[in-house]
Amino acid sequence: MLTAWLPYLTILVSGFLHTFNVKKLDKPFLILGAILIILLAAGREYGSVSDLENYQLYYAITSLDDIGHTGLEIGYCFLMAVVKDVFSGDFYVFLFLVNSLTFLAVCRVTYKYSVNYALSLLIYFSFYFFLYEGGALRQGLAMFFTVSSFVFIIQKKAVWFYAYVIIAFTCHASAVLFLPAYWAAWYLQAKPKTAVWIVVALVPLVFVDLMPYIGRFFTFFSQADKYADLYTGTGGHVERVGLTLGVVLKVVFFVIYAFSYDKNNAIQSVLFRLYWFYLLLYMPLSSVAIISSRGLDYYKIFDMITLTYAVKNQRTRGNKVAVAALILAYTAYSLFETTVALKRFPSVLQDMLNVIS
Repeated sequence: MLTAWLPYLTILVSGFLHTFNVKKLDKPFLILGAILIILLAAGREYGSVSDLENYQLYYAITSLDDIGHTGLEIGYCFLMAVVKDVFSGDFYVFLFLVNSLTFLAVCRVTYKYSVNYALSLLIYFSFYFFLYEGGALRQGLAMFFTVSSFVFIIQKKAVWFYAYVIIAFTCHASAVLFLPAYWAAWYLQAKPKTAVWIVVALVPLVFVDLMPYIGRFFTFFSQADKYADLYTGTGGHVERVGLTLGVVLKVVFFVIYAFSYDKNNAIQSVLFRLYWFYLLLYMPLSSVAIISSRGLDYYKIFDMITLTYAVKNQRTRGNKVAVAALILAYTAYSLFETTVALKRFPSVLQDMLNVIS
């Protein structure tokens, strides 16, 4: 459990050093935190045991001669086959490659657009790292392309954006949900007050179980029959319908950002519209767990950038401290729940700690 907290605490120290203008030390701690995340991903065996075993089996039977027989997305299978047949890499080499690609995309985009790099990495590490690097590998690979496509949204390069999303779709079919992002980022218009009232009006939908109806539509994008229960709720993946801490904080963070972002700043305006569009999708889809808690993460992951502006744009120091404290408390809570659930963190980092101890 302590292993998972080391990157978090190191990056947290970097954030405090940056806040108090200790410039000579904040970057070394930030770099150290990033290295610790990489070491935690290297050779790791945390995550769902069944997921790991299944992905290992798929890796064992995949080859360049026939990459379409597994039932998984063709792009994901192609990368497996290249690593296995061309570079003679084992499953953990492939795993580390997927982890590295996703993490590099996160680092690149947050370095380019975030106003608090340390906070961005804390949010990513706490909310997304263990899910997409520890079990949901196909979606983690798709996330590399969707996160990278944010650059093309900002640059208004629609062709490149759609090309990246199509490639993401070949890694995990759920990436189809990110196709409207370019339109939403530039053409979905609403005043902050109007957007907030619409979101609040839609909140009661989280009490309605729409899974049997909406979820059935998304079975058309499932690559194998065995995944149908994830969408229809006939298996053990039904999400509890109702108001949760996550739902409340989604709305609270949106309200904070909506009334503080710089409307004359293109990046902040794009982030506002993407956040709003995410909530417009989330409220009616909240009962479809595999979509609301996974598929819509293609939008939600950009809170690692959005929330840094939510802190920066507060007009008083007290407000900045309060918003930052709320975000940090939620990241710590999320990471704590993850560490309790996973318990084991075999990795290169853990091996190094074992040698030291």
